[in-house]
Amino acid sequence: MTSTTPPKLNALEVLDLSSPPAFTKPSKRINEGPDVARFLTSLAYRDIGVFVLQLNRALRPRNQS
Repeated sequence: MTSTTPPKLNALEVLDLSSPPAFTKPSKRINEGPDVARFLTSLAYRDIGVFVLQLNRALRPRNQS
């Protein structure tokens, strides 16, 4: 028997709007192999993946039953 409920997806944290975000000037930080490995285990990489999955889920057609 298969379940019809969609799997629970990770969600991005809601930003606190009471304090302004701190931005930094963009710079290239992935230059060599070890840099790629560090990025693939970073919070930024996880957040990008979660964002893309949320976007995908939002754009998929749903059953209207």
